[in-house]
Amino acid sequence: MLDLPAKNVTILEGSNIHVLPSMPYSAQDFYTSIDVLAELDNGTQVIIEIQVHHQNFFINRLWAYLCSQVNQNLEKIR
Repeated sequence: MLDLPAKNVTILEGSNIHVLPSMPYSAQDFYTSIDVLAELDNGTQVIIEIQVHHQNFFINRLWAYLCSQVNQNLEKIR
């Protein structure tokens, strides 16, 4: 898709169907997300999140994932 040389691709979170907290439920109260970790040929790791619903808190989640990944990588090289 992006013409990146992927060596390995792993689904991290599977296919999750989430329910937003509202009553009664409607079709807009559900969304789906999948987190994918791709390792490129040069060892670079790329996290791809696919979602079908607007999330106001996405940037906060992105920072949390980024910090978690950096921490995991630092633990590996210690």
